[in-house]
Amino acid sequence: MFLLIFERKVVSLHSINMHKSQKALDYLHTNRKLSDNVISDFWIWYAPDSSYWLIEALRQKWFNEQDLIQASLVKKWQSDYFSFFRNRITFPIYDTRNNIVWFSARVIDPQDQPKYLNSSEQAIFEKSKILYWLNFAKNNVNIFDSLILVEWQMDVIWLYKLGMPIGVATCGTAATDQHFKLLKRFSENIFLLYDNDDAGKNATVRALKIAYRENMFPKMIQLPEWYKDTDDLSNDVNGKEIFEWCIREAKDGFIQVYELLRHKYDLTSPIDKQKLFNEMFSLIACVDNYTIQEHYKQLLADKVWLPYEILSVQFQKYLKKLFLPRF
Repeated sequence: MFLLIFERKVVSLHSINMHKSQKALDYLHTNRKLSDNVISDFWIWYAPDSSYWLIEALRQKWFNEQDLIQASLVKKWQSDYFSFFRNRITFPIYDTRNNIVWFSARVIDPQDQPKYLNSSEQAIFEKSKILYWLNFAKNNVNIFDSLILVEWQMDVIWLYKLGMPIGVATCGTAATDQHFKLLKRFSENIFLLYDNDDAGKNATVRALKIAYRENMFPKMIQLPEWYKDTDDLSNDVNGKEIFEWCIREAKDGFIQVYELLRHKYDLTSPIDKQKLFNEMFSLIACVDNYTIQEHYKQLLADKVWLPYEILSVQFQKYLKKLFLPRF
């Protein structure tokens, strides 16, 4: 009940303050190309560059310092209290019941560090079990029959600009089994859309392994190579149509990972070829379904022009090494 009452007052204060800060509005309008409607729809706030503004404002609303510490908006240093978020764009994080349970903030000035700052975990919030914007995206599953898992809050907003209000993001952590259990409650038709750099590719593989253990089989969305990210695409006049094409062309995650690795390794080299096998085998080993395991093994054999029987023997050897005791 505390947070339900508390969140309305905080949002009201921050919303007022957003319109008082030309710097914050310029950043969102110019740098991020967000309209006032999008800013409002996502309840994006501005935390002023002041250690005491929020504390004083909420004291007038009958909240004390311990209330604010509990909500991760205030920190205590020795005998002094100060605002945790300062000079940052702030995003409220909701649970699936539409209660604010956490806050995430991003710098405006690129010289400030850290780039992202999150409130601490508490009894009502465990970041391994919460997905940003799922409380709203779940209402659109009946229309789009899917959800899209991305890495950051802004990715969710850019998808929204592209007419896809079905994006959800992890909150300062990699995807976990709890995240996929949560997604499965609302849709089994999941897409992954991570950055196309090495970190994004590694995150994709990790997410697929976890999804496979939960008997879920996401597809991967690949943006045209001339777009850096969904930000670029969302600002293209044809972005919506292009992204709809990307959705239609999305491939099974297993196939897409193979396509990425095929360009990473020299398949004329037996050593590189074995490295590719090992990476693909690590995915297959996570599949908790014998029929689908066999399906992926056959797909891989076909891709590398190798008889299924030979590849299957290789896979069994991989599994034996995987589970050998280590001393």
